[in-house]
Amino acid sequence: MGRSRYRERQWMYGGAGGWFRGRLMKPLIRVCIPVSADGYIADRDSSLAWKAAIDPDTLRCYSFEDGIGAVVMGRTAYGQSAAQSVWPHSAVPCYVLAHRDDVEAPPSGVHVWTDGVTSLAHHLKATITEGDIWVEGGSKVITSFLEEDLIDRFELRVVPVLLGGGIPLLSGINTPTWLALEGVEPLDDGVVAICYRRRAQA
Repeated sequence: MGRSRYRERQWMYGGAGGWFRGRLMKPLIRVCIPVSADGYIADRDSSLAWKAAIDPDTLRCYSFEDGIGAVVMGRTAYGQSAAQSVWPHSAVPCYVLAHRDDVEAPPSGVHVWTDGVTSLAHHLKATITEGDIWVEGGSKVITSFLEEDLIDRFELRVVPVLLGGGIPLLSGINTPTWLALEGVEPLDDGVVAICYRRRAQA
């Protein structure tokens, strides 16, 4: 196992003893996403094409067999995933946050959730018995979880490009949220993996 993959798995399971945490405690809610060096997850055209210069394996946060029990995303992120030739989340249930239950013919295992992020978080923590919860995006969904103090970890792949505008990682938060650094790892192509955990607020 490569050094970066070993370190990444340590972050996932919380280091020594993490194996037991994953089975005896509630699942973590985690954000894992590539982001430009100036904080954007998509460019001015809402495109992800800027990531094409980087090897996809470098940007891949983790595989589903490595501790993910459910995926949460918004309508835009769902549309991008559904446009792929093969639905990428077939191994785990996927919850799409939406204002209306009008997603047409979703793939097997996809659930449309219209009752807000807090109720979804409670539902998933009560029903997911193995693995953590990955909030895939987009910006509004991540912000909604953060504003309700529901995110346990941020795992970012910082790409060495300045987009100068576009869709930011967060769409605006009302209160600063302090984080504690879990680990930093340089990857290929100048990408840096950074893992933060939520810090207890004073």
